[in-house]
Amino acid sequence: MKATKLWLRVIGLFYLFVFIIAGIVKIPIRTLAPEGTLDRAASGDILAKLLADSWLTVGVDYAALGLGLLLASRKPESAESLIRAILLFELIRGIGIASYMIIQGYEPAPQIFFVILHTAVIVTGIIVLRNFRGGKNPA
Repeated sequence: MKATKLWLRVIGLFYLFVFIIAGIVKIPIRTLAPEGTLDRAASGDILAKLLADSWLTVGVDYAALGLGLLLASRKPESAESLIRAILLFELIRGIGIASYMIIQGYEPAPQIFFVILHTAVIVTGIIVLRNFRGGKNPA
């Protein structure tokens, strides 16, 4: 179960990092939204506040998943369903939304980068899941 434990911890910490970037530092707003959006939110512009709060919500979602993964790493042999849920999350919320943003006309380079990241989580997660079959999980 060492590989599973490692995967749960690495992805869990990565998700907490995403929370910091998206929810606290607000890098997506700083890079994707029109210049001055955060200033407008601070001055009470309701649309800008909605955008900022939406990214906080995305960050909190990742934080919750990250904490769940870290907690599950204490008992990795019981984490198969959680890993499957994370892979679906990565496929739909990750690759699906990045693809949608490209179709909507957003700059494709960052979205392609995100697709690569989400794909890496999915591929490594599938490798870990395969080790649940037959009761084996390599060190």
